Amino acid sequence: MHPARSAISKTPPPTPNLLREDILLEAFEQAGKKVTEHVLDSILGAAGAARILLSLGHSPDQQLSIARQRGRKELPGDQVNPPPGPLDKTTTVPTVHQRWPLSIRLDLRGQESSTLFFGGPPLPPRAWLGECAGRIRSILSISLLLDEFHKSRRARRRRNEETAGESPNPVSGDELQRLFPEIIGKSMGIENVLSSILQIAGSDIPVLIRGESGTGKELVAAAIHRLSPRKEMPFVCENCGAIAEQLAEAELFGHEKGAFTGASIARTGLIERARGGTLFLDEVSEMEPSLQKKLLRVLQEKSVRRVGAIRTVPVDFRLVSATNRDLEKMVARKCFREDLYYRLNVTSIRLPALRHRREDIPLLVDHFVGIHSRKNRREVPGFSSEILEILSAYDWPGNIRELGNEIWKLIATVEGAVEPWHLSGKITSRRGPLCPTRPGSLEEMEKEVLGGAIADALKKTHGNRAQAARLLGIGRATLYRRLERYGIRCD
Repeated sequence: MHPARSAISKTPPPTPNLLREDILLEAFEQAGKKVTEHVLDSILGAAGAARILLSLGHSPDQQLSIARQRGRKELPGDQVNPPPGPLDKTTTVPTVHQRWPLSIRLDLRGQESSTLFFGGPPLPPRAWLGECAGRIRSILSISLLLDEFHKSRRARRRRNEETAGESPNPVSGDELQRLFPEIIGKSMGIENVLSSILQIAGSDIPVLIRGESGTGKELVAAAIHRLSPRKEMPFVCENCGAIAEQLAEAELFGHEKGAFTGASIARTGLIERARGGTLFLDEVSEMEPSLQKKLLRVLQEKSVRRVGAIRTVPVDFRLVSATNRDLEKMVARKCFREDLYYRLNVTSIRLPALRHRREDIPLLVDHFVGIHSRKNRREVPGFSSEILEILSAYDWPGNIRELGNEIWKLIATVEGAVEPWHLSGKITSRRGPLCPTRPGSLEEMEKEVLGGAIADALKKTHGNRAQAARLLGIGRATLYRRLERYGIRCD
């Protein structure tokens, strides 16, 4: 018996369910990963062999080889060289090469001498290779083209990065403000965000929005939807960290009547409700692993199966997700699925923290003053430059949300002009004890020091005047007089 034939496994390898177009999409979406290597890994797993080698070229001096081994690893060069020569035959044949005893002629990309070699033991049966030859040839032809596309795209990206500082932004800052009135700011960080939205809004690619809590990720998602071709269709939002674990699957995918206790009627899920439009999943990093797997299947198959249903329902939507966590570290720790990560992170937008765009704080203050003045139906004088300096110096760990809440509190509780002692203690603590920042009268000093003490006492007692008076060691009548004198409200 021929030595190569004796090495061929008599047991058929696993069903080649990996040899499908899905592997092309999976590899294509994984930035930086070579598509052909990913495909060869899948063919190797389906064939059940130990090693695989793709040889491209007409002669040894013009030959290009891609070699892989089990475990999705590159085969070391000393185990490849010298590579086997090209085949002259068109059928699957044993070879005389000891390291590569089985091969198949492919003729990829118009090359007459493209050959796929298998090494073992074990080795796949020749009959299996013959049956799968057409599928292997088709998938590898496409994967090589995708690799060429990746190569040209990386080159184009490098050229764009090299020339990024040489040409002005095609859209001016004032024009960006007109296009995005809901996103307040003129800093370079915000202009970069708005420019990114303009670039990607018209396409259908998934977007991952990154940024700390309170930076306005939902506003950015809504802006992407508003400028997209799907703007007339639903914009559906959900915070993945806010859904109860036992209800999350039914909320996201929907359920049929009787699917579980309490399911008295059938109900569509968020994915079906977003059909034709945009689905925004905030804090996607908090999604349970079981839901991650099911969401990945929806994105792959473009269909959803409700809880308790037999059939799937086709869906068409754009996915925008957001996170305030480091997904790359979560993937490395196996806390988040790598395959889902690549599906979500086709392109991303990173929002700057408020402490990194302090020049926008006065604009945001004016914005929130206008909103809460209208809500409270009262005229509010503008904040002094001293107050704006204090607000701009604070780091705002809660970002825009925290700033908005602070302005809301001031509008609701302060009569007349806002003074430093009206601000929350955590904001003014960086400036030391509350004392006049410039010379003033004794009356002004009394108002600043005593008014600040009263405001802090009311905050500690949650607005309870009787408790605040006891905390300060003064009578309630005295407290009321000073509240009126200093213009402090405690509704």
